[in-house]
Amino acid sequence: MSYLQVQLSQMRQNAKESVKDFSIRIEKTAHELMNALTVGRDSPDSEIIAQTVRAHSLSVFIAVDDNSTLTNENILNETALQQEQAVYTNLSEINDTKEYDIGFAVEKDSNVKIRKEISQLYNYLCKTWTPNKKYVFPVTKDKNGHSRSFRIEWINKYNWLAYSHLSKGAFCKVCVLFGPKVGGIGGQRLGILKETPLIKYKDALYDLKKHAEREYHKTAILRSFEFIKCFEGKQQTVEVQLNDQIDACDENLRKHFESASKNATFVSKTVQNELINICGSIITDKLIKEIKDSVFYSILCEETSDLTHIEQMSLSVRYVDTTTCTIKENYICFVPVFECTGENLANIIIQKLKELGSSLEFLRGQGYDGGANMSGKYKGVQARILNLQPKASYTHCASHRLNLTLLKACNVLPIKKSFSIVKEVCNFVRDSPKRVDLFKKVITEHLPTSKSVILIKL
Repeated sequence: MSYLQVQLSQMRQNAKESVKDFSIRIEKTAHELMNALTVGRDSPDSEIIAQTVRAHSLSVFIAVDDNSTLTNENILNETALQQEQAVYTNLSEINDTKEYDIGFAVEKDSNVKIRKEISQLYNYLCKTWTPNKKYVFPVTKDKNGHSRSFRIEWINKYNWLAYSHLSKGAFCKVCVLFGPKVGGIGGQRLGILKETPLIKYKDALYDLKKHAEREYHKTAILRSFEFIKCFEGKQQTVEVQLNDQIDACDENLRKHFESASKNATFVSKTVQNELINICGSIITDKLIKEIKDSVFYSILCEETSDLTHIEQMSLSVRYVDTTTCTIKENYICFVPVFECTGENLANIIIQKLKELGSSLEFLRGQGYDGGANMSGKYKGVQARILNLQPKASYTHCASHRLNLTLLKACNVLPIKKSFSIVKEVCNFVRDSPKRVDLFKKVITEHLPTSKSVILIKL
């Protein structure tokens, strides 16, 4: 029998005491119950406990009165029972916070311990304590004196968001458990939603939206997904996969583990470049397979200089994906170019397509800029490839045509003035923090799906 039930039974047995003495005992019992149940005076559960004791006391008063009816007593007893169940339900949730409240995982020592214990890490990630609809969130005042509080709907909108009863604020649970200590521009130490709770709710939706767009947050989400797959047995860990590969008679891998140095970290630029090339080869092979499945394709080429002042030609392919029946346009590779004549560029493109296993027989289109070496009617790249494949028709790149159109249009006086007005308006808004803040609110209100709310400098 619970402490609450014992106290209430004793109160019923002594129901014939005077009303005044009985009221004093009720008040005293209420304080004892609150202390015994570890619920503070400011907690939302204090009112529930007070209602429980008050309901039971009323039922006792009616039982003492000889003129009272059994119906009234039953009604009050039923009310008291409901209140008592509400107390235990709410208290069970508060007890759960001791184990799964994300606020505990923020503490440095606890965070290290949780990351080492796989089951604890999974519980904090997937069984995080979440307040129910009856939970009363603390109210804070902003600088204008407006009362604001956390909204339970935010957790439904952002599944990575968790509220901490311990810290009285919100955290990003994936960043707490899987995120880095530093991130963002300049490698700054992460604060709000990672090490400190979000307690200022004036621009909470904007802050949560920007946090969801951070690269370190996206990386943390990917890590959490992989962790859940491994923990639930949907995906094997890297260690298990390597052991399975060795058991499958991969002698090269076995010899590597037997002969490799124990302090090998594989973080040198040579190893990193090799890993990047391997990943690139896997992706390219998958794209080439899709292109071959679609049979017909077109090519897009563009030249640009890199940081080392070497001319690089990008090769992209446009085709129809047979699985989704949609048009796809994918980048394939960069090719260094040291001579930008039409003949040399055409030879490089043809040679690269042969290396990728794509035949000119199925080439149906070419897209380049309007330069003479690319679009020349007799000696340009498009003319030389047309001689080999007459069905590969040439199209002047639409983006280049748009760029040329805008350049020509800027010489028209009315258009030139309109650009000047737009520039002045942008600078007028950007020069004042108040106007920038007002602009953000207007954009968020009228264009809630917009990814950008800040004016760029013209």
